[in-house]
Amino acid sequence: MVEPLLLAKYTRFLGIGFFMLLGCQKAPIESYIIPKETPPALPAMMATAPSSKLRWTIPKEWTSQPATAMRLASFLINTHSREKCEVSVVSLSGEAGGILANVNRWRGQLQLDPVSESALNNSLSHPKLGSNIYTTTWLHNETKAILVAILKVQDETYFFKLVGNLSDVKDATPAFHMFLASITSRP
Repeated sequence: MVEPLLLAKYTRFLGIGFFMLLGCQKAPIESYIIPKETPPALPAMMATAPSSKLRWTIPKEWTSQPATAMRLASFLINTHSREKCEVSVVSLSGEAGGILANVNRWRGQLQLDPVSESALNNSLSHPKLGSNIYTTTWLHNETKAILVAILKVQDETYFFKLVGNLSDVKDATPAFHMFLASITSRP
């Protein structure tokens, strides 16, 4: 005769083994087609408020490009070389990380070493173009250049960036300055 305690252990063992066998069965592989979700639209204020604060005149040799989530405006400039220069307009709230952090990020795009706060101040100028005073910096390596103008309007910082081949950016600088001089703020 089997002891009741021993019988209970064997019954429990057999029960666990039964459930383990059931769990080892492979489920068939199934695939589903799920339609791609459309990302939610940005709130209207974020999409339109920054661009409505400024007006500008675009030089005739510039070609407008579609705006993106980050850029209020983009332009391509035909140049003498086969490459094109690009102008971007970006708006960020507040100080946008500060001038030093942004300049060092742009320097990194050109594979240049970061600069200190004191060296940064030597590379900035503050021209008055039209009715605005900009903070500008000119960065370049042997082949590429970035010319940036920064404008504070109320609680926003606007970045106007001209990027391209070194000689093409030099050639495009007068038109870039005319573009900056045309910028006015809306109330």
